Amino acid sequence: MSRVSVTQQIGLMLGISVVFGNCFASRSLAQTLFELDGRAYLVGADGAFLGLVSSNPVDEKSICNQLGDYGNLSGEHSVWNRQGNYGSSKSHLSAYNPSTELPPAIYYRKAQIGFLTVNPQIKNSFDPDLLFQAFCK
Repeated sequence: MSRVSVTQQIGLMLGISVVFGNCFASRSLAQTLFELDGRAYLVGADGAFLGLVSSNPVDEKSICNQLGDYGNLSGEHSVWNRQGNYGSSKSHLSAYNPSTELPPAIYYRKAQIGFLTVNPQIKNSFDPDLLFQAFCK
């Protein structure tokens, strides 16, 4: 499976038609990102809350707050913690385990819209590095 762009992955997650890298929908990518920003959230397969998909670097629940529990590189519930349950390459609950069958889920409006994982076999998956690029840079 080839890697796809942020636009393609977000479009696929939200059910937007994606053809050759172009989004054809009533919303632009900027509008879609705006809609998800602060409203989507991550939940581990074990039920643990893993943070808001929010570009706000000071929101205590944001995955982009490097000082918060969910955006910190050493936070227990952070997908960015490469030694932790949700960010290591070995944990069965991790977004970065290429063979996991239990990656963190992405929710929007209380409905699961996909998974945060590098495992290409998981349907409706979104690469964690692209999520970081889209919201935290």
